[in-house]
Amino acid sequence: MDGIPLTETLNVYIYGSCVSRDVTRICAEHLTTEKYIARQSWASATSLPTDPPSIPSNLDSAFQNRMVINDIQSSFPRSLLANDRRFDVLLLDLIDERLGLVTSGRHIFTDSYELRGTGWKPALDLSDKLDFGTDEHFNIWAMAATHLLRLLDATNNLHKTRLIHCQYAVHANDGYQMSKRMRKHPDEWNRLFARYYSFAEEIGFPIIEVPAEYCIASRGHTWGLEAFHYIDEFYHHVSGQLRSQFLSGQAG
Repeated sequence: MDGIPLTETLNVYIYGSCVSRDVTRICAEHLTTEKYIARQSWASATSLPTDPPSIPSNLDSAFQNRMVINDIQSSFPRSLLANDRRFDVLLLDLIDERLGLVTSGRHIFTDSYELRGTGWKPALDLSDKLDFGTDEHFNIWAMAATHLLRLLDATNNLHKTRLIHCQYAVHANDGYQMSKRMRKHPDEWNRLFARYYSFAEEIGFPIIEVPAEYCIASRGHTWGLEAFHYIDEFYHHVSGQLRSQFLSGQAG
């Protein structure tokens, strides 16, 4: 792998959640964001694209509307091809997979809060939800992961890819137990996520493992207290791993 001069920052394409986005936000002196695609399950990204309904969305946020439209249009593969010469690292995480899926014929969509907020669900003629962690969801996601890996390999982007493997925080940095504000205990979420991470690693996704000592929720996090809003050491660890693996004189 050719290194990037030590004096330069890494240009990062983010396909994931706020977990990846906060790495570049908090470590902006070392990392810049080239592109950010959120709320788009791997299953949605690799499914048959379609167009959003022609009726107005109920969402006021242009960013949220764009996320939903990108998801409906399965935008990631096309975006990757359009941007692949402009980024040094493709940073992935699986946190948005927790939202589950909904389908309409051969189309698969992420059941995001934003999709629910558009008011478009009836117009999309959606099926029942496929909950994250069920065998049906996992099997669909695993096929999508295999498809995505082949896409990254075929476009010579796999060597630039890193998937963040992290745990939901069991407690916050002030000792608060996160189970008090979650519909599932963090340990249960981590159990459900385990086979997704294991499968991704087994088929060949390069992994950045975040130690448990950094998987602690931050009471003072910009986006509020959540089990995947971490202390700053989490993000600095990921940034350090990216720099050690991609910068000149340090690349493996």
